[in-house]
Amino acid sequence: MTDFSDTRLDNNYTGASTGTGGSVWSSGIFENEMAPELPLNEDMIREQLSRNIAFLGEEGVEKLRNSFVIIVGAGGVGSWAASMLIRSGVGRIRIIDFDQVSLSSLNRHATAVQGDVGTPKVLSMKKAFQAIAPW
Repeated sequence: MTDFSDTRLDNNYTGASTGTGGSVWSSGIFENEMAPELPLNEDMIREQLSRNIAFLGEEGVEKLRNSFVIIVGAGGVGSWAASMLIRSGVGRIRIIDFDQVSLSSLNRHATAVQGDVGTPKVLSMKKAFQAIAPW
């Protein structure tokens, strides 16, 4: 399970780092990585990824869970790409974006809601991704 317990905000750092996996949010950069040392509820993960397992097989899903993807831009395209990758089971994603959620971007952003206006896009995505894929 991804651990965001060390979340803090200061001038140059916004993020969580567990040292044993977890996620890193730094200057508008979000990185989600699997934390294999933490106990995972494999049954829950397998159920959530069951369609992927049926389509890609065990080996294919394991490759996704062990993969690392970098996405530059968390707007109308990047937010949807990141959302689909997270939902597909990709284990590590780094999202780089230095912009904030605006009212005018809500109609095309995959995860931002009105309450996110004014917050960094990567923090908005962090909140959504924790709910979608807590591993």
